[in-house]
Amino acid sequence: MNVVAIIMDEPLPETTKTDLTVNGHNLSDVPESTNFNVGDEEHVEQKDDNEDRSDVLVKPTFAIKLHGEISKDKIFNKENLENPDTCTTSDSTIHNNSENLNINQSENISNDLQGTHFDHFNVNNIGDNVDPGPSEDVLQEQRELKRRTFSTLVTINVIAFLASFFYWIQNGVFPYLTRSLGVSPEMFGYIESTFAFYQLIGSPIFGRCGDVFGTRIVMMISELASTISYITLAVASNIGMLFLSRVPALAMHNLQGSYMIISDITLPDDRANMLGKLGVSHGLGMVTGSFVGGIVTHIFSERAATVVSACGNIVCVVIIFVFIPKDTKAIRLKLDNLQQKLNRTSLEPPPFSMSSFSITQIFSILKIKIIQYLLFLKIMSAFPFSLIYSMFSIAIMDYFKLGPKYNGAILAYVGILGIFVQGVLIGLLTKKFKDPELIKYSMFLIAASCMFLIVADNIFFFCFLLFPLSIGAITSHIVLLAAITKVVPITDTGSALGLTLALHAVVRSIAPTLGGLLFTAIGWPIFGAVGYVMHLFLSGFVVLNGRKDY
Repeated sequence: MNVVAIIMDEPLPETTKTDLTVNGHNLSDVPESTNFNVGDEEHVEQKDDNEDRSDVLVKPTFAIKLHGEISKDKIFNKENLENPDTCTTSDSTIHNNSENLNINQSENISNDLQGTHFDHFNVNNIGDNVDPGPSEDVLQEQRELKRRTFSTLVTINVIAFLASFFYWIQNGVFPYLTRSLGVSPEMFGYIESTFAFYQLIGSPIFGRCGDVFGTRIVMMISELASTISYITLAVASNIGMLFLSRVPALAMHNLQGSYMIISDITLPDDRANMLGKLGVSHGLGMVTGSFVGGIVTHIFSERAATVVSACGNIVCVVIIFVFIPKDTKAIRLKLDNLQQKLNRTSLEPPPFSMSSFSITQIFSILKIKIIQYLLFLKIMSAFPFSLIYSMFSIAIMDYFKLGPKYNGAILAYVGILGIFVQGVLIGLLTKKFKDPELIKYSMFLIAASCMFLIVADNIFFFCFLLFPLSIGAITSHIVLLAAITKVVPITDTGSALGLTLALHAVVRSIAPTLGGLLFTAIGWPIFGAVGYVMHLFLSGFVVLNGRKDY
């Protein structure tokens, strides 16, 4: 839309001829400060086209809005107007010293007005305000950012796959290695709990270090810590060294670091989809790593498998150093700046930021109201699934009376469901629905699935319920995780993810013990009942909360 604005150097005539009408109204009889809306077809009517129209203009205090095309022969007569070039056009308002006349147009102004000089009017460059589109420099910057973002996304997915692959190689042989050193099941549980405890302590610190020092450096530290852990495990000759091999878990946060990089280099609308794709890479690494670990152990030994894992993580360090940008947050800032240049909208986080490393400041993120809301949903929703996961294999053996062969098949089925939901479904859903809608629908779906899980005493019905259950659980997990990174400034995404995953680790630490007690005292149906009650409550909570967006 072009808008003509005419700046007057001389006062307009004090009266308007009675032969000028707008939409049937005689302008000379209309009080000052009156607005007229002129239709698209008839703009200004004049009884005699041969009459002098030098005083066609209305009183200076009138504001006339003309909708539709404006033709110069209906408004101006350059033959009879005097004092050329005393008035020129600007973009929005007609200024006549202390008196103003506004002529606004909602459609295109006729091109034959451009560059025409009238006795009182010089209409210049009416089309100057037409947006020529982004400049070549901006387009070049856009192409460069897309290339850089794409290469970083590919790299971080490769790292997620490799790190998961090598982790599951050693994780699959770890129980057998500990058994060869005479570790009892009770002692094995203590070793595993120690690993979870170190992860819990290290997660917020790891996230904050990524915000302050850069995600690339903490990712490299994470891979080096994994290397040290696996080498220590390979040479362990007693229980004390097994416990020592768990200490590097303080810095072993590859998945969290991958989440941090995805949050740094993606815009809010794309983030959940990209986090889902990352989950696919991690899941593929888990499946293939467990398989390869068994082969390596069969051909060589348990210690050989841990050595392979250690060497693989050194490769990951090199890949991160070469292909991951030093400052990933700078990419996001450039994306935001480019978005402004292209006149696109962007979801701005609240004005809250931390610029230095401090343990106490990490927890200041919890002061943000929306973070409290999202973390509440995240932890409450994760708790029933942690219970189910902790007793999943036990239920297949003791409740459904199936052997290891079927247990492996069902676990593989769950893995395939996870890959489908994260790799395909999440991207489709995030394009169609907003985050609050997806969270609400996920809670409804989980509640309904858990209700039927209570009575699922048949393995085929149980496998059928795993499909909607996986959709709801994975969707809520990914979308809530993405929403948490959206509502904090980019300088604090690592800290927010660290807190989230640390709280999640607390739930995972409690769930196995509580799950064992519930399974022994009540039985498998109690897990469906717990999931149903909690998600029914969460469904009502998100509906009553009424949030439209984050």
